[in-house]
Parts: sequence; C-alpha cells; structure tokens
Amino acid sequence: MGRRGRVPVQLPIVIVLLALAAFSIYRWKVDQRGDPDHLTVSGTVEADEVDIGSKLGGRLTTLLAHEGDAVTKGQLLASFDTDELSARQRQLSAGKTVAEAQAPKLKNGPRSQELAQARAGVAAAAAQLRELEAGSRSEDIATARATWQAAEAQATQAAADYSRSQQLFEQDVIARSDLDAAKARADSTRRSADAAKQQYQKAQAGPRVEEIATARARVSQAQAAYDLLAAGSRPEDIKAASAQIEAAQADIDVLGVQIAESKVFAPEDGTILSLNRQVGDLVLPNQAVFTMLLTSSYYVQVFIPENKLSWVQPGMTAKLAVDTFPGQTFTGTITYLSTQGEFTPRNLQTTEKRVEQTFRCKVAVDDPRKLRPGMVCDVVFDRPGNA
Repeated sequence: MGRRGRVPVQLPIVIVLLALAAFSIYRWKVDQRGDPDHLTVSGTVEADEVDIGSKLGGRLTTLLAHEGDAVTKGQLLASFDTDELSARQRQLSAGKTVAEAQAPKLKNGPRSQELAQARAGVAAAAAQLRELEAGSRSEDIATARATWQAAEAQATQAAADYSRSQQLFEQDVIARSDLDAAKARADSTRRSADAAKQQYQKAQAGPRVEEIATARARVSQAQAAYDLLAAGSRPEDIKAASAQIEAAQADIDVLGVQIAESKVFAPEDGTILSLNRQVGDLVLPNQAVFTMLLTSSYYVQVFIPENKLSWVQPGMTAKLAVDTFPGQTFTGTITYLSTQGEFTPRNLQTTEKRVEQTFRCKVAVDDPRKLRPGMVCDVVFDRPGNA
C-alpha cells in the first residue's frame, strides 16, 4: 500500500498571510480612491425659520407658547385685542339689517293705503281750485254783507257811547277808567267793522288771479306725487338698494377677516425659536411675535464633486449619520441639485480640494425628530448601477 501525502503544516499559515495581504492591498486602494460603492460628504443640519405675526397688529392680549415649545400646525399661539373691531362689526350688521328691510319696500312698491292718501290729496287740491275758479257765491256775499253791517252798527253804537262818556267825565259824573273803557270799546268795534267791510268787498270781487294760480300749482304737485308713488320704485333704485346690502356684507366680511387675523396660529409643526413680544405690547402690522423653526424644513446642504454628479439626482434617497447618535442611521430625500457648478466652500474642504468643481445639493431629512439644526451630518449616497 502506498503512503498518503501529508499536508505541510506551513500551508494554512501561508494562506492566511496571503488573505491578509490581499485585504490590506484592497484597503489601501480604497483609502487612496475612496469607497468605490459609496459617496460620503459632510454638511450641517439646517432648518427654515419663519417669522409669525399678524397682518392686523394691535395690543397683544394672550401668549400661549414660549421659547423652546414644540407646536403643531393650527395650534393657537397668541391673540390680539378685538373689542373695537367687534363693535364696528355689530354696527355694520345693524346697517345691513336696515338696508335689508328697505329693499323689499322698494321692490314691492307703495301700499294701498299710501295710494289712497295720495289720491285724497289730489282730490282736495282740485276741489279747492274749483271753488276758487267758481268765484264767491251769492249767499257768501250776503253773509259777508250782513256781518259787516252788524259790525258797523256795533261800532256806531260804541262811538256814541264814548261821546256820551266824554260829556259825563267832563261833568265829573264818571271816573277816568270808565271813559278809557268806553274808548277801548269804540276802537275795537271800529276795527272789527273795518275788517268785516274788507271781507265783504273781497267776497264781492271774488278770488285773485294769484290765488287761482297757487291752487292750480297745488293740484299739479299733488298729482305728481300720486303718479310717482303709483309708478313704484325705479329699477336703478332697487339695484342700488341691493348693492348697498352687498357692500355692507363685504365690509362685515372684511372685519371678519381682520378679527380672524387677531389670532396667531402655527403654520406648520415646529419649534418656537424665540419670543419677540410680551403681553400688553402694541405690535405693528406684520411685525413678528414669534420666530419658529419648521419641522418639515429640516435639511442638510452638501456639495457633490463633479466626477460624482451622476450618482445624485433629485428624488433619490440618502443615508444620514450624526455624531450625537453613533451607529444610528437616518434617511433623507434629495430635493435640490444645482445646475451650475461652483468651487467647494473653504470651510468644507482642504486647500487641495477647494479648487475642485462641485454642485450644491439639498437633502431633506425624512424624520427630523431627533435632529437639531447645527449638528454636523455625514450624508452617504449609494453608487447607482449605471455609474
């Protein structure tokens, strides 16, 4: 029987040494050329800041958030005084109610009672005109003459009584007061008689031309008022009333918007970075009350070397790592890749690397709850299959 061949003891040791040598050569090449399957670049976690305030401004009455508070979208953060705006809104609402009450009146036209009253006014004016145009009636003239004659008789009697009283006064039969009373009666009755005579003469002459013209004008005026009432409201008046209601509603809506602006809400999820005003402050319109970091805006800005540009495209994902959480990986999405190259910023690379052409890239952090702006972050891009 032949002897089996024996494996030299040194052979496993040689194999191990060769493997170590091969690995060392591979690591040396990687160190010289970088990881051929991954691109790692460094940047800093950043976030968009937004100033939050009110377009209205005014006296700040309530603060419900403070520096460092985490807030959610739609959360009430502050409010302003609205007493003056609310009072103005009530005033406009009352004006609108009045306008809404007037509009149906214009649209429906006058009531039957109003038309009847206007017709009665026309009839009364026409009757007065007919009476004036007909002149004085004979019985009116007779009555005026009788009234004048009676007044004349009283005046004559009073004059005679006064004359007799003068004689008696001169004879010291009556007192001075009796004489004065007799004179007053004589004067009064004479004035009444003269007035009655004028009325009699007026009745004889009939109405004057001016009186008839005035009566005709009254008839025309009454008839015009009736016609205007019967015709109802003009279409343009109805439209104007409708427009007045719409204008009042528009003013109310404007005040509603202003009152809504008196409350400050968080526009997105985020963190209050700074509180810029205190309760009681008079804040100008558009002046910031808070400065806030938006959670949805966390990103890392890095610079991609020109020779690795094909590795990166908007929409691709990347891995993120920060020193604060060693061994833990976060994810991000490329949202921006510059179309114009630039030299690497001095604070990011060595002197030799500064002359290399790079392209600015923004990677949005998918879940930034553990990250904070200012953290140094390594961004790792995988080599695509066609690179």
